[in-house]
Amino acid sequence: MKYGKYEYERTYLLKNNIFRNKEITNTKKIKDKYINDTRLRLRVVEQNDETTYKLTQKQKLNPPKRGILKINTIYLTKAEFDKLNVLEGCEIEKERQILQIGGIRIGVDRITINEKTLFIAEVEFETETEMNNFSMPLNYQQEVTGIQKYNGYELAKAYSKYKNINEKI
Repeated sequence: MKYGKYEYERTYLLKNNIFRNKEITNTKKIKDKYINDTRLRLRVVEQNDETTYKLTQKQKLNPPKRGILKINTIYLTKAEFDKLNVLEGCEIEKERQILQIGGIRIGVDRITINEKTLFIAEVEFETETEMNNFSMPLNYQQEVTGIQKYNGYELAKAYSKYKNINEKI
């Protein structure tokens, strides 16, 4: 691939917030906006008093392979982000805690939708072989890699719908 890269990732629905604080190496607040009728996502990441703005495109392979996507990311200025942020889309807010367990970096997203909190763990890999040989060290309810209702866009649609209903009340 000339531009971008391949993303090798597995995702898991955790039973709950099961890790100990000493395993947390970093915490980020993330706001995503999935632009309607595109494969584009705007992202704001707040971490350690710094804010980062990104525009990302993710594409499935043809034919699709579970856990592998083509990904392109552009870092934006605040002004560039604001110009793009007027586009319609669905949004989601989450807190991501980064864990380091035995040399493995795991991002755990805490997402609350309709008073239900989900903990979704993501693990990224350099190669398809690493991804396929991985064994999750955390206790999890279900591996959700490739399950549509747990991808970012579907979660954002559910989050936006719930948020909009509550704002109208």
